[in-house]
Amino acid sequence: MDKLNMKVRILIGSSLSIDDLNVLSLLYMPIIGNRAYTLYMTLYSALNRSSNTRVVELRDITDLFGITINTLNTDRKRLEAIGLMNTYYKDDEYVLLLKAPFSARHFFNDCILGIYLRNRVGNALFEKLLNLFKVESFNKEGYKNITETFDNVFKDKIDDDIVEYTDGYLIDKKANESLKIGEYNFDYDYFIQQLNLPIVKKNSLTAEFQDTIEKTAYAYNLNEEDMQRVYHRSLDQVGNFSYSRMNREAKLLKKIKEQERLKKNSVKSEGLRYIDPRDILKSMVKDATLDDFDTIDRVCADSPYDLGITNVIISHAISKNKMRCPEYSYFMKSIETFQQYKVKTYEEAENFARAQGKYDASKQENKDVKKEEVKQTSEWLKNFKSQFK
Repeated sequence: MDKLNMKVRILIGSSLSIDDLNVLSLLYMPIIGNRAYTLYMTLYSALNRSSNTRVVELRDITDLFGITINTLNTDRKRLEAIGLMNTYYKDDEYVLLLKAPFSARHFFNDCILGIYLRNRVGNALFEKLLNLFKVESFNKEGYKNITETFDNVFKDKIDDDIVEYTDGYLIDKKANESLKIGEYNFDYDYFIQQLNLPIVKKNSLTAEFQDTIEKTAYAYNLNEEDMQRVYHRSLDQVGNFSYSRMNREAKLLKKIKEQERLKKNSVKSEGLRYIDPRDILKSMVKDATLDDFDTIDRVCADSPYDLGITNVIISHAISKNKMRCPEYSYFMKSIETFQQYKVKTYEEAENFARAQGKYDASKQENKDVKKEEVKQTSEWLKNFKSQFK
């Protein structure tokens, strides 16, 4: 789009329902932003309700929003990328085909959209949004289904010569099928081959499984080997695969890979910044259980911080719990504390943890046992970090 006097034809296949509007405002808007959301809603509002179409000049849109063509193109592309609009061009005319959003169920089940929304709003708000769209299920147990059938109610003979109208363009509501993620170089067949699954297990894999694997790899920028690691860590003790655990493991692996990349670009290592959080648990908690490792994985996946700051929080929380692994909720409270004090960098995290340690030590200055624990913790951190210099 580059000429203000060009014609723009706006179309949509069907009117939006109340549920569609709720999904747009609560689920799509946090991802696409207020401006792109407002553009979509304004274009929809401009439609002629009798025909679901409208022709305007490009300048009408830019003047209405008080934006430049470049800004308009940026917002248009966001709508296209997330599957809310298709754009066509021919003979100096643009056609903007608005598309209905996913249903809430489809949105949350879509791997990419669900991941992006969770990363945008955080786990707590994500769960609240999820609950907003849940409906109470009806337990049919004890009830008899007495619903009447079509044949018993409409007994008239059907005219075999009835005219079929399905070839025309009638208003309909076609389900938005999927996001187009473009070309992504992920070899699913190679991924499956390297898993070395039994024939029975391999034959049980569905198209949905393949779609989820490919979208997860795309969302977290993981290759085939990475996804093999994610898959194996997503199995429970009896070998059952968990989609929710896969998302958590993929998110954690992405953080670890980012830290490894930073480490390669760094002149020297800086202690807790670049190490695997599981190694922290192994070193600090000698009798760490499988549940402890699972807790650390959850904390790393759900933490809003990068892995370096998260590592500082983990080591600080374990130290405060007498070198034992606390519960998941304790770690998340610790993260909230770091956020409340506006900790944003690794250096700030280390300084804040050090200051908290001194404060805790001062409160216990009259208790020799407590002072000894603080001293041991300090010595442990000093010795542990010296290994990576």
